[in-house]
Amino acid sequence: MKPDFLCIGAQKAGTGFLYDCLQTVDAFRLPPRKELHHFDRGDQPFYGNVLFLRRVARTLGFDRLDDDAALRRQFRRLWRPWPWQPQQLPFDRPIALDWPNIRFLRRYADYVLGEASDEQYLGLFQPYARWVTGDMTPAYSVLDEDQVRAVDRLLPGGRYILSVREPVGRLWSQVNMNQRNRFRKLHERVPDEDDREELESYLDDGRLEEMLAGEAFVGRSFLTRTWRTWEAVVGKRLLVVHFDDLVRRTEAVLDRICAFLDADPARSQPLPQNRKAGAVKLAMSPAHRAALEAFLGPEIEAFHAAFEDHPDRVAAPPATRD
Repeated sequence: MKPDFLCIGAQKAGTGFLYDCLQTVDAFRLPPRKELHHFDRGDQPFYGNVLFLRRVARTLGFDRLDDDAALRRQFRRLWRPWPWQPQQLPFDRPIALDWPNIRFLRRYADYVLGEASDEQYLGLFQPYARWVTGDMTPAYSVLDEDQVRAVDRLLPGGRYILSVREPVGRLWSQVNMNQRNRFRKLHERVPDEDDREELESYLDDGRLEEMLAGEAFVGRSFLTRTWRTWEAVVGKRLLVVHFDDLVRRTEAVLDRICAFLDADPARSQPLPQNRKAGAVKLAMSPAHRAALEAFLGPEIEAFHAAFEDHPDRVAAPPATRD
């Protein structure tokens, strides 16, 4: 079985919120690991997948976490949680240990600790065959045209979603995430408002410009290039979702996605809150904005030309008169 869709990004363009929103649509069931990184990992397993798997194993009380063969055996014996194990894994996004997710975790362990082959990747979606399911990995936005063609050969007729966001705002959000991650590595905790001064200090003395020169920023900041690359290969099988629409007209965006994927849009759950709304966010100074605009260059104008009136955009509801 293949995934019904890939969400190919972009990073800091609402893919996490979209993942949570799609889970409220009755027809959808997504893997508990949002980002599978199958197509951007190169020849080695994506290390984040290994860390996630070991965190699951530790929560379940497994032993010998550094022995891949032993860990795979323990996951293969996972049929249901034992009384001393949690019925739900208390992660940022809690993972219900029901039968579809248990089947996924067993397959996921073989995938991550094994060959991570195309066949194993496709098998990850089999537990969700009753639902619309997919892989939401923003890093797919950096793939080149040859890599995109390889993806589409594995997923013939596949459908793809690209979430886009105004370039300066998206880039500043990525800078903020980078700073919070740096703080967490230094202090082993999530920063709060009392840590704002330290977070701001990370951008002093030209460090912002140095950061922007890094591959993670160069590769993910030019969404018109991503759009052109994917559209050249998949054509109308690419749906563009604008971040502003997702935030302001969430239900209409979900309806548009359901129509694109031939899915029933009925929902029995309320829309979620943005789980990142409480994160510390640094204010963008005029100097910061100037640095971002200099880095982005023509991309700012190209983005507005490509996406402000894109046919996939959700129209605002008509104004009502009193």
